[in-house]
Amino acid sequence: MAGGNATTFATRGPAAVTRAGARQRGAKGEARSRFRAAAAAVVALALLGPATARAQDDDSDGVYVVDPALEPKGEAYVPELRTAPRFAFGFDGGVGSFSCSGCSNDRFTGLSVDVFTGAQLARRLALLVRGWGVFTYRPEGSRNAGWVIVDFNTVEARLWVTPTLWVDAGAGPALLVSTVGVDGLTEVAPGFTLAVGGELEHRPNRGIELSLRLGYAAFDDDSAGGLWTVAAAVGLHLYP
Repeated sequence: MAGGNATTFATRGPAAVTRAGARQRGAKGEARSRFRAAAAAVVALALLGPATARAQDDDSDGVYVVDPALEPKGEAYVPELRTAPRFAFGFDGGVGSFSCSGCSNDRFTGLSVDVFTGAQLARRLALLVRGWGVFTYRPEGSRNAGWVIVDFNTVEARLWVTPTLWVDAGAGPALLVSTVGVDGLTEVAPGFTLAVGGELEHRPNRGIELSLRLGYAAFDDDSAGGLWTVAAAVGLHLYP
């Protein structure tokens, strides 16, 4: 009996070992097959993914991502009425023109320059003292050759309609100087001005401004008579 059992064990042992090895090899092969399938799927996704994403982008509204390089640098500046009280001064330069009833209605065109100083009394109101002149010259050989200058010296009030738009009006003596002729001419008369302007660049303590200014001086009829002046100018105004 013992010998039979030994013979059976000896006979069956290698077969059992063979079947176990086969099962192990089968399991390893199945694992390798699964690994290969997974790797193939990863490769396929890597190859097809961009094309699929492009197709989806083309067929949908998508989400727009702003490139930081395209965004404005810094914060946007919003103009506001300046606080008061504060000092104010500035200057303007441009082109001016005037004519008068006593000048045979000739029109004189030249350089317009004005300077002002004063104080901003409230957010919307400033009181200013201004000197505004238009300088013209007619060369030798032309009719009435010589310098003709009109100058307004006014006290004016400025009103801000918005933080960047203002109007002002003033009154004061106007001066007319002419070197035309042998004796020339110097006259003084009441003058009045009206202006509108806007700030091309607005900052709390300064502004670059474009303005249109109109002036009228009531000279005697036997000299210049009524004189109208207009000028367009750009200037730097400071509010420290």
